[in-house]
Amino acid sequence: MPNVDFNGKGQIVIDAQIFYGSSGSPVFVPWHGKYSLLGVVSQTMWRSSQIEILSTNMSQNLAKYGFREIVGLGIVVKQRHVQELIHYAVQKFIRRTFLSF
Repeated sequence: MPNVDFNGKGQIVIDAQIFYGSSGSPVFVPWHGKYSLLGVVSQTMWRSSQIEILSTNMSQNLAKYGFREIVGLGIVVKQRHVQELIHYAVQKFIRRTFLSF
């Protein structure tokens, strides 16, 4: 699996269109003839811009509008951190619940 972390975190950047609602989606990659879990989608990258509508005599701005566009890059939490979270949840919550009965 990729060894480099994005921004020093347990994340990786993928070249994919990630939209609202994609968080939590698994990302699989071919690895040694099989498919392996790379991680789970957590974020997308946006580019924010501003457009202006000008009057025809260019003496005054009539309006400014901001907009965002997806740049086609997604952030994925690496598989090892997903496993750590699952392990933590099992240890802290699930086992404690079953042991209290």
